[in-house]
Amino acid sequence: MLIQDNKPVAYASRSLTDAESRYANIERELLGVLFGLERFNDYTYGKHINVESDHKPLEMIVRKSLGCAPPRLQRMLLRLQKYDFSLKFIPGKDLTVPDMLSRAPIKINTNNEVENDIECFVNMVIRNTSMSDRNLVQIMEETSKDDTLQTLTRLIIDGWPDEKNEVPKEVFEYWNFGMNYPT
Repeated sequence: MLIQDNKPVAYASRSLTDAESRYANIERELLGVLFGLERFNDYTYGKHINVESDHKPLEMIVRKSLGCAPPRLQRMLLRLQKYDFSLKFIPGKDLTVPDMLSRAPIKINTNNEVENDIECFVNMVIRNTSMSDRNLVQIMEETSKDDTLQTLTRLIIDGWPDEKNEVPKEVFEYWNFGMNYPT
């Protein structure tokens, strides 16, 4: 629930996927924070946001360094890094409307969340990997000499065939990922 000046601005709710329903409680709580900030990105990005949660351990997790968190929480925390927010513990009895919303969720499509995780991770690796221009040029040169990488690059740019049996042998193993590569 998005509130400004103690008045509701917007409400959102969603069901957990089958995999998410097996997350640890702290992971589900952080997922809820992530969902709220991303869902209301137009309102939350670029502004300081006060997030209220009835899960006390969450307060500590968001304060710790990224490296101290388990991998799943790290991925969520990475996605949260673009937001300027502080998290405050509020007892559940004082958060009645969000509690009610969590008991009557709305179904939404979550297919893009995996793509967002991958994109966030790739961008983090790119930004945090120091590479000289010389090494980058060498990688580009070696890539241009590799037939498999050239075929893969061409398919990513031009598009994959509709049928699996039309995929060139040297990149056949990438078929299952074909539609997910960014262009």
